Amino acid sequence: MTTPENILALDMATTTGWAELRAGVVSCGRVKFARLPATKSREQDHEGKRLLDFEKWLHGVLRDLQPAVIYFEEAITNRPNTARLLYGFRAIMMSRAAHYNIPAVGCHIGTVKKFATGRGNAQKHEMVAAAKSVWPHLDICDDNVADALHLLNYGRENK
Repeated sequence: MTTPENILALDMATTTGWAELRAGVVSCGRVKFARLPATKSREQDHEGKRLLDFEKWLHGVLRDLQPAVIYFEEAITNRPNTARLLYGFRAIMMSRAAHYNIPAVGCHIGTVKKFATGRGNAQKHEMVAAAKSVWPHLDICDDNVADALHLLNYGRENK
């Protein structure tokens, strides 16, 4: 009998949705990489703090899960601040994947939406509803988690 491969799926953003397949069991969640604003008593977090926090979190996940593959959403944006963050997360993820010799497979979100709902331009609430119908036992708290779960399923079925 073969052991199922561990798989990680990431919807990388300020609130990163993640899903994993570990020993045949799917779990999911989200983690926030927010930048704290300045107050009277403290300065605003350094712009790179979110990148460092993401790298630390991802390193721990990869070390613990030891996935055979990472599926991630290929983000496309024309907003400069969002692009800097997303491409920074992507670069860190690719670097960590290379460090552990883990294949990282980008998936276009339109393709994943069509896979999950039948429509490549599905709205966030539709992606959440589709995820809840497939995984009613999981806590699917937002579209980030739903997207990560659909990425996981898409990757598993389209290796």
